[in-house]
Amino acid sequence: MKKLTLLLCAIALVSACSNDDTPPAPISPEYAVFGLFSGGMSTEDFNMYRVTRTRFEREVLSPPFDQSGYAFESDEALSAAELSNAQQVLDLIPEVLIAGETTTYGCPDCHDQGGYYLEFGEGNRTKRVLIDLTDTADQPVEVVQFKNALATLVLLFDN
Repeated sequence: MKKLTLLLCAIALVSACSNDDTPPAPISPEYAVFGLFSGGMSTEDFNMYRVTRTRFEREVLSPPFDQSGYAFESDEALSAAELSNAQQVLDLIPEVLIAGETTTYGCPDCHDQGGYYLEFGEGNRTKRVLIDLTDTADQPVEVVQFKNALATLVLLFDN
């Protein structure tokens, strides 16, 4: 009986040790989808952009924006010069967004003010982040700096 109990304990210990509870490695962004989305009360179309290391595309959308079910569908490829600027987004995504668990900062579009949409991925792994236009207490400095850079790029591409 002692041997059976000892054997069962050993099996339980091996089983417990073999469960891999290590979190997955952070995503190394191969692409990013980004843009300033419009709130539900807005009637103006807005642009979403998708950038990789070799291609930059734009999609024109009409409000309201479905934040949770959105899937980028390109309307047009943009120029090589614009691609060069857009690739900055891939390099600027801060580690807090890549490795962190937070997916919403502030309260984007809670008052139909819109917000920034960011999706990035590697292979079949994807992460979506929504960021309030207003600097809020839950936005680390790195998120605010990224949001400001994103605002500049979106303004550049929207014109």
